[in-house]
Amino acid sequence: MSFCIRKYSKSDYPILEKWFKDWEWEAWGIDSISPFAFWVFDDDKPIFFTSYYKAVGCNLAQMGISISLKDCPKIKLARAISLGLDTLFQDAENEGIKAIRYATDLESKVMIDYFVKKGAKLIDNDALVAIKVFDENMNFFYEGN
Repeated sequence: MSFCIRKYSKSDYPILEKWFKDWEWEAWGIDSISPFAFWVFDDDKPIFFTSYYKAVGCNLAQMGISISLKDCPKIKLARAISLGLDTLFQDAENEGIKAIRYATDLESKVMIDYFVKKGAKLIDNDALVAIKVFDENMNFFYEGN
């Protein structure tokens, strides 16, 4: 496995469109995809995508879509998710973001495992929500919300 990270560009949209179809999800429109988005590639093959949206006029953000190649082996996917989300959070920190809200359903086991390892809290039987908060030293901790 040789992973690399690349920023998303609109010319990448056909890959996302195919992944939405593969997962039987309704595709987000090309203009709905955040410019604060990243691909994780294994060699030259995209295997994971993640994004966030910056709020205007404050230092908060909301996680956007995260999606993967449908048949990616779980161990490889777990490593790609970790790299992708770590990159996303570093970018958010560089952009001055102090908190990011993230929610997922309980079917997203690999994503849930990543956030639980970081201290996220399960708040009910239907959702896991994590807020990434940076302290004054730009270290982070998670709180359920």
